[in-house]
Amino acid sequence: MKIIRLGAVLGSALAATSLLAASPATAASGSVDAIGGGARTWFGDADNIVIVSDRLGDYHGAVGWIEIKQADGSWNQRPATRIYVGAGEGSFQSIPVTVNREAADVRLVSCLQDGASGSPWNCNRKIISGS
Repeated sequence: MKIIRLGAVLGSALAATSLLAASPATAASGSVDAIGGGARTWFGDADNIVIVSDRLGDYHGAVGWIEIKQADGSWNQRPATRIYVGAGEGSFQSIPVTVNREAADVRLVSCLQDGASGSPWNCNRKIISGS
């Protein structure tokens, strides 16, 4: 996985995807910031992509993932390994994901984390409806 700096290219891509997200064909797209900011997790259903970004130069990394609600009510984490970004403010990582239950609710999770093997903290969650 390659970590790159957030810039005009990402801003343009997110803006374009946001326009797609507004169309009726898109089931579930949205974002959530960690408590107090510093990290953001974004999911775009139209592109089947999760983007985690470090938003502050606060010496803390960002970690995020999505969870898909299953028919039995449980939540299935995607990607299976949480996405950690620790290269500083403006860095991000995007991972393609497959949502097997297209009409399912998706829970976004965004946290701060110190180091790839650290524990997530200041986590915030948001559920976006798949219907």
